[in-house]
Amino acid sequence: MTPVAITTQADLAAALAIGGDVVCDPTVTIELTDTMTVAQSGTRVLGGTFTRTTGPAFLVTASNVELSGLNIVGGNTGIYDDSQKLVYVLGVDGAPLSDIDIHDCHVTNTAAHGIWLEWCSNSRVHSNVVEHCLYSGVMIISGDGIVIADNVISDVVIAPGQANCYGIALTDSENSLAARTQRCIVSGNRVSLVDWEGIDTHGGDGLVITGNAVSATRRCIAVITGNDTRVAAPTHCVVNGNVVDGTGARVVPDIGIFLSGFSGAPASAVITGNQIVGYDSAQPISTNFWQRVDTMVANNSRPHVPWTGVTLTNGWTASSSFPPQFTVDGNTVSFRGGVVPPAGGISAHPVIGSLVNPASWPAARTFYATTHGSNGASGIGVLNVDTDGTLRIDYGSTTDAFTYWLTGMYSAI
Repeated sequence: MTPVAITTQADLAAALAIGGDVVCDPTVTIELTDTMTVAQSGTRVLGGTFTRTTGPAFLVTASNVELSGLNIVGGNTGIYDDSQKLVYVLGVDGAPLSDIDIHDCHVTNTAAHGIWLEWCSNSRVHSNVVEHCLYSGVMIISGDGIVIADNVISDVVIAPGQANCYGIALTDSENSLAARTQRCIVSGNRVSLVDWEGIDTHGGDGLVITGNAVSATRRCIAVITGNDTRVAAPTHCVVNGNVVDGTGARVVPDIGIFLSGFSGAPASAVITGNQIVGYDSAQPISTNFWQRVDTMVANNSRPHVPWTGVTLTNGWTASSSFPPQFTVDGNTVSFRGGVVPPAGGISAHPVIGSLVNPASWPAARTFYATTHGSNGASGIGVLNVDTDGTLRIDYGSTTDAFTYWLTGMYSAI
């Protein structure tokens, strides 16, 4: 016989105390004046419409729990309330919860957080709609092996008194290497209208962020350390095949994809195959404190470093029609434009200038190309880039004043 669907808070609490399948009537709105605790392993909460003014709607403290098809409305009045984690899954260090499955839920109007998993492993948050949040849509704290996939997350604002907000965030509970979120997959999500960062990790390890669409967001994907007090840089992450678009953001866009560690703890990631739109007046890709050995930023719709002017020294001047510039993508540095030697010529002033150093120049000086002055009677130089980014032309004794062209590319490995 089909059980009667639950329609009251009292009946819901009683059913959760027993566990098993807890079926709620989706046509009846249950006002939750208390947090509903799911403490029995094997519980499945199926369906139902709930309201919760403050605090969590559901607190999960057991493994092997499924929440499916829930419609939860929080108490967002524009005032931040950190206690409101509408779906709050809480394990502990040393005894994480596992096999949590949250799917096909509609979580909206939270005064802080939509779905929060803390100290969980091997779990899934997928195919949910989370919207109208005052801090985060999906928050993973010290997670391991979590899949966050195919969710729709939108309208996340910075509440008065708060500094930031997130669509999907993966961070730690204790600001330690041991507590880092690791080995998680963020895939196929649609994130929009986030006033700080769409998809973020603070110091995550081995995260894969792939196939997501993040739009109308100040900073779409941030693989970073966080603030200056944090101890873990993000490492061994992958950011691949995402579409990020700052168009329509409520806060002025600043970075499309951001990778950053800190001094003494460089970040590492492979950032490839991403489509970046709407950051023309900002930074499509930005990297800071990163290590070349484990990092590749290449083959995105925008290069790692856009065309950037060469800083000239020693009396060298730029071609008025084609100023000298360089760009970096992956391991390749390319040049264009021209430079004019100073009085005394190349032999007296072989150093042209320098490149800003975003690309961890190779350990050995790298032969680049030969360059010929714009007049047939001018000299021929050998263009080189030193390990610190110094750009130079080595040649004998030419003193002509014709333009020497910086063309071609070299591999910075």
